[in-house]
Amino acid sequence: MPHSRDFETEDFEGDLTPHDQARKNLLRQRHWQNRLMAMAVVIVLLVVVWAVTGAGYFWPGWVIGAFAVVMILRFTRYQSGPISQKEVEDETHRIQSRR
Repeated sequence: MPHSRDFETEDFEGDLTPHDQARKNLLRQRHWQNRLMAMAVVIVLLVVVWAVTGAGYFWPGWVIGAFAVVMILRFTRYQSGPISQKEVEDETHRIQSRR
């Protein structure tokens, strides 16, 4: 059964049915796993190229370090999840109380 919701955009959790929320969570998990797998493949290829070309200075370490920083930043975003309706209401209340 096709769904009309675009799960790649940021929907509020309160607007989703339990089925839609479960589907969105599973899609986010799969997306995260795909990114990890792609980076692992690139890292392995770089290490193989390094080894085949003489295994001198370990230059793939720079790329691996950059990948690690990117993945840490993406992981923190992944862990934070979508913005909930309660967070929006709390922020709205905070803004209105300052006026």
